Amino acid sequence: MDRYSESVLASYVTYKELYSNGGYKSIYQILAEFIKQIIASEEIYSFSISELRKKIQDIYGFQVPNAVIKSSIKHIDYIERIQNSNEYSVNRQKVSVDAMFGQYKEKAEKENTILTNRLISYAETKRKEAVNRKELVQELVAYLLDESNGGKYQEVISSFILENGDVRQQLNAIREGSILYLGLNCNISETGSITNELTLFLDMEILFDIYGYNGEVFQCLASDLLSVVDEANKSSKRIKLKYFIDTKKEISDFFTAAEEIVKTGTYLRENAAMKAIVNGCKNSTDVRDKESDFFHDLQYRYSIVLDEREEYYTKDDNVFSLEETLPDDKELVQELKPLSNINKLRKGKIFYDYTKVGYLFVTETRKTLELAKIIADDQSGKQTNNDEGNICKLATNMSFLTNLLWYKLNRGFGATNYPHNLDAVIKAKIVLANFISQNVNAIFDKYRKEYTEGVLTADQMAGRILGLRGKAYKPEDITSDNLLDNLNFDLDYLQRYEEEREIQKVLLVEKEELIKQLTETQKVSQNELQKVISDIKDSEARSADKDEIIAEQKAELEAKNRLLEHYKNEENRKICFRNKIKNIIAFGAEVLVRILIVILVGVVAYYVAINVFADQATTISIIVTCISIAFSVKDIISRVYRKYFSDKCISTDSEKQ
Repeated sequence: MDRYSESVLASYVTYKELYSNGGYKSIYQILAEFIKQIIASEEIYSFSISELRKKIQDIYGFQVPNAVIKSSIKHIDYIERIQNSNEYSVNRQKVSVDAMFGQYKEKAEKENTILTNRLISYAETKRKEAVNRKELVQELVAYLLDESNGGKYQEVISSFILENGDVRQQLNAIREGSILYLGLNCNISETGSITNELTLFLDMEILFDIYGYNGEVFQCLASDLLSVVDEANKSSKRIKLKYFIDTKKEISDFFTAAEEIVKTGTYLRENAAMKAIVNGCKNSTDVRDKESDFFHDLQYRYSIVLDEREEYYTKDDNVFSLEETLPDDKELVQELKPLSNINKLRKGKIFYDYTKVGYLFVTETRKTLELAKIIADDQSGKQTNNDEGNICKLATNMSFLTNLLWYKLNRGFGATNYPHNLDAVIKAKIVLANFISQNVNAIFDKYRKEYTEGVLTADQMAGRILGLRGKAYKPEDITSDNLLDNLNFDLDYLQRYEEEREIQKVLLVEKEELIKQLTETQKVSQNELQKVISDIKDSEARSADKDEIIAEQKAELEAKNRLLEHYKNEENRKICFRNKIKNIIAFGAEVLVRILIVILVGVVAYYVAINVFADQATTISIIVTCISIAFSVKDIISRVYRKYFSDKCISTDSEKQ
């Protein structure tokens, strides 16, 4: 199988599902399931390690060291090694596989087929031409596995991811599978802690990432690295962070360039770190203060120190120097220098485990990483025994190192919080930001040359620079909404800024002319102006006098109204008091009369019941009537009370106040 074929994606998803949900306790048990599938489907009766290794790579796309395969076979009870031989035999009667394996793989293959079909359709729509399916799929696989070194479909793949948010989870599952695969590929047999000392030398851009000069996304990724370093150093400080003296000089030169920009006010080429430094600086002293703060914070805030070793060209070092391998290319020699330093620190030794290399250079510079790969491949070609796996490079990028340490610290099994660099959307934004930056720099160099040659005027150059400055340079600034404009580098698009600049110039001239006309039309002599001012003041004085008189009259009227209201309230209280006395007397008299009538009726009824010959029923009726009359006394009093006391004297609002 091609290492970057479509089926490889399903392999990583299957590996991730088994890792997360299969109940396995080691990477060897998981690889054993892949081996079982090969033995069952290929009907294998015997094999050698090299044959099995090739089948694992052909069928699943996994590049696994022989030592890892040997350890995995130990977890399969129906495989035995043939005595005095490098061959292994299979007991076919006991062959069995995990049923979930096939389900995971089949589901992943279906989903990935749909994904690639959507990507191809998207690419053809964007490109307005047919695309090579095999090439596009190969680039997609390399892209998701972080093994791509650029390609013609990088921008299309990234745009597709950004504009189709529903594929994010599916792509993340593939990328999460790739980090778990690190355990196999790098032969990490033990997890939980870092047992060997490791010194990481960081380049300028990584240091800028940590400090936040390159934007939020890169600072977030750098924070992930610092987090795993801190965890590794909890029990004892195994990992140290440093930077070479050459890196310090490079940083100082960068701040010197920033100082020159602040002095001259000339800032043409866009750079996120440069922009972060010069913003807020009024003079060169401000820039130097920022530089001082930067180095101070590296040491005391992040525990990143300058390499104490100043000399790498002693007689003993020259034996391990790599700089002489490229004598005619000064630029590449400069890129090779930190790799040569690392090789000298390692004393030229070859390692197969990154946690045991002792020294490692961390950079995002493509040329340096390419050189590190060339050197490792050259060393690997000279090795006769490949059991140990891949040779460790002299340099790696921040994402690979973060993922490696994350896995080594046993965060894999049951993991939910993966490093941010595995987010497909974040990767897409980073790729697009690099794509935009590279195009802007290339176009800027082209325009600068045309301006120098007189092809472009100063106004045209200024307009096009404004157009280039409108592009998003930081990953966090790129969204699906502004993606189309950011990827548009057509001349017509950039000339729009020239036209807008010309329109603004015309409007500015018209504005100045209008102001001039208005000034001439509205000229007034000094005497006339003084007379107008004097008249206005007199009018204001007269108006003020009138306002004062009106205010006094209003106050006097309000005082009289308050006095009149007071007299009215006093009279109302007297009337209320007199009415209350009358009502009390009338109430008492009427209640007394009514009660006397009720008593009289009761007495007569009682007399009749006693002295008149009446039957028993009549007597009871009379008694009940008397009782009812007695109970009605309360209602009589209540009705009479409401009659005389329902109306109340209510004070006015002014009295209450």
